[in-house]
Amino acid sequence: VGIGLTYTVITGFLNSTRVSVNSNELTVKHFPLPWIGNRTIPANQIAQLFCEQKIGQNNSRNSSGPSLSYNLYAVLKDRTKIKIAGGFTEPDEPRLLEEKIEERLKIQDQPVVGEYSN
Repeated sequence: VGIGLTYTVITGFLNSTRVSVNSNELTVKHFPLPWIGNRTIPANQIAQLFCEQKIGQNNSRNSSGPSLSYNLYAVLKDRTKIKIAGGFTEPDEPRLLEEKIEERLKIQDQPVVGEYSN
């Protein structure tokens, strides 16, 4: 348990996430250390992308109330929901990424149940 927790903390500080898109696929790569979530999704399987708000416990003494973060998900044509990227502190960040990916893959934006809207 201690080793896993230590590795998680180290990857949280060192790793970056790269999302790349071409007409054939969307690729998510976490680096430089190996991490769960690396994936390649064929573009023709993606039905929609959307942003979801995550409400968590705020353990900081300087702030009260829940902590908010935002994640970007893909919904596949078989209705599988896959996390593309997460931990955004502002909703505009994953929304911009969503727009860019949808534009590149020529996906028309449609509302999704559970999608964050302000």
